Amino acid sequence: MKSRSRALSLCDSRRRRNTAAVFPFRRRSKLLDSASGRFSSDDSIDGRRHVSSSNLGEPLLPTVTEGRAFESFDNDVVLPRRRAHTGDESNPFGSSDALYPAPRSKEDAVQRMRTTLVSTLVHSYRCFVWVVVCLVVILTVSYAALFIWALTEVITVRRSDCDQPLLPWVEVYVFITFLTDPLQSGLEWIYCRIARGGRPLQDSDPLPSLLVLFRSLISLFYPIWFGYGLHLISLTRTCSRTAPSLYILVQCFVWVGLLVWTLALMTLLTVPLTLCLVKAGWIQGPEAAKKGIINRIRLVSAGPDEGTCAICAKDMSYYGDDDGTTRGDLLTFFSDHNEDSSAPPTGGFTSGEAFVSPIDGRYVEPRYPMLREIICGHHFHRACLSRWLNTSHTCPVCHLNLHRAYDINYDV
Repeated sequence: MKSRSRALSLCDSRRRRNTAAVFPFRRRSKLLDSASGRFSSDDSIDGRRHVSSSNLGEPLLPTVTEGRAFESFDNDVVLPRRRAHTGDESNPFGSSDALYPAPRSKEDAVQRMRTTLVSTLVHSYRCFVWVVVCLVVILTVSYAALFIWALTEVITVRRSDCDQPLLPWVEVYVFITFLTDPLQSGLEWIYCRIARGGRPLQDSDPLPSLLVLFRSLISLFYPIWFGYGLHLISLTRTCSRTAPSLYILVQCFVWVGLLVWTLALMTLLTVPLTLCLVKAGWIQGPEAAKKGIINRIRLVSAGPDEGTCAICAKDMSYYGDDDGTTRGDLLTFFSDHNEDSSAPPTGGFTSGEAFVSPIDGRYVEPRYPMLREIICGHHFHRACLSRWLNTSHTCPVCHLNLHRAYDINYDV
């Protein structure tokens, strides 16, 4: 009799373990009653209602009723106890403060996205970044040594020792290099005294045209001067014998300078291109969300008072905005790059020119766009969230771990 009861108990425990593997949220959660402050028992949990999103593959989630909040007691799923930034006063997640609040302007949103992209770029190309840093250090030390060498050559070498004006070339180069910063500071001081009444320039202030012209001329001077030095080296016949140190010095200045400008040009061309590839989804950072997670985040129709997107700081309520964006533009804008195109169309996906409601399957009024609603309650533009997930696997507002929340083979 004891062996039979033990066998039944073992079968029951295996059945519960298999059921828990199918419903991880059901196994690992409790309901916290806000009135009594106590967790309900497992029996009451079994009797609650579960709902699932109409999107493909989204896990079953418990219904959060008024006065009760979903809690996790073993860190399997953590839903932040804070209200979403959409302004819903009935949200049970607590205060409206966010760990990372929504940007106050489009400039703040652009700066946040730029910071995230740069961080992704640094992590993705860490070896390349270290190589660039080492090159910068080596070139800085080399330039310091070359300038000390140039000062000694100016003092000791006579102009008649070379058939080409290599010494004047070195003098002009050293003179311009040392006087660039003082000249720029002097022009800025004169401009502030005359045009701004002594108020200094801020980072957000536009540069005066005189300073822009000065910087442009200096930027053009160096490559032209390096080319002229290379031309003088090719024409000289006696400098390598009569003034060998000066000849080698000019060669070092020319080739090191050309190397610096080549690296700068490559950086200016490579970094924006790489950032565009990251934004487009062709390159993913080390913290990017796993493929297909966007399909598990349900689609909802925007309301008339939806607020602004925390990623782009643009309105989420209507298709039209102050910039004159049309509905056709936004239909293209709201196309997700990393959505699984092979997934069968379900409620919440687009159908032709109209959007389908994820609740009842009816067409949604065209002037209201479809948004992505994360499990924590925050809404975002579809394309904005898709680009964000190429660089991060957390909610942009509360930093909820989406791998953990949607059970995407969580191993982070």
